[in-house]
Amino acid sequence: MEDLRNTIEEILNEEIIKIVISNRSNKEVKYNKINFILKENSKGEYYQIEQYTDKQVFHENIEKNMLKEKLLECMNSNYKQMSVWSKGSNFEVKISKKGKIFLGKKKSDNSKLINKSHNKEKITYLKRV
Repeated sequence: MEDLRNTIEEILNEEIIKIVISNRSNKEVKYNKINFILKENSKGEYYQIEQYTDKQVFHENIEKNMLKEKLLECMNSNYKQMSVWSKGSNFEVKISKKGKIFLGKKKSDNSKLINKSHNKEKITYLKRV
């Protein structure tokens, strides 16, 4: 548990854009996958959580300072994998069957992923005549 806490603290030193938690280790967990996406509204920045079941998606909004606790709650013996995208890096966290934590980090420009608006924007395509 302490290794997981240290790993999450190391990752959260950067500005996080998106997190995907997947690969359930506990089959009694309700959600197949959980996404954390950075959003912004008039009150400031927050994270929107998307929790996927087989047929539904549940949304929840949390403040930025609640991210660490929520990640610990989700990862603690429930999931084995976490992918994280920050402005300058990609992180891969994998937990083995024995509980050993592997952290991979790659430099990457993820500025294209930043879309903090709450509503998705419609993409229009030009018709060829």
